[in-house]
Amino acid sequence: IVISFIDMKGKFIVIEGIDGSGKTTIIKRLSKKLSSQNFKVRVTKEPSEGPIGQFIRKYINETNRRDPILETLLFAADRRWHIENIIKPSLEIYDYVISDRYVYSSVAYQTVSSLINEEYIYIVNRHILKPDYSFFIDIEPELTLKRINRKKNIFEELSYLRKVYKIYRNMVKKGYLIRIEGRARVDDIVEVILKYII
Repeated sequence: IVISFIDMKGKFIVIEGIDGSGKTTIIKRLSKKLSSQNFKVRVTKEPSEGPIGQFIRKYINETNRRDPILETLLFAADRRWHIENIIKPSLEIYDYVISDRYVYSSVAYQTVSSLINEEYIYIVNRHILKPDYSFFIDIEPELTLKRINRKKNIFEELSYLRKVYKIYRNMVKKGYLIRIEGRARVDDIVEVILKYII
């Protein structure tokens, strides 16, 4: 994946994982821990809170029909907005910018379809910003689905998540993501991440 480097004050951290992996809780605890050590922290997420991100959330929650090409392009457009309007400006001010999901989610979720391959994802995302560290919270789909007690969306069926999980594991093997054991205690997971980023 061809991604750009910029010289900013802060470090850009990405936390990835399948739905129910605990990444949102881990990010909250990580942010709190960093703040307690007098670091300035900005937490963000994808889909973003911008106009395209809001449309994506509506699409995910309401559609019954998958369109992987549409999803790939929507997420790429939202990511561009996210980088230019949130991530880059925040890296000039904050010590850490932590994103709940990034381009690796597009690879994991969109390439399940035979219509989309990794190369296509990288082409439409070729101008994105390289994170300083990208972590994958590794926990099996069978366990994560037990945690999801709300109404499941189209991305949360077990057979689908098994495929997504396999793609994430493959990205770890390729060196794109750092694997973190997701069945550990949240505080222990945070300590492992801190050893990498501080």
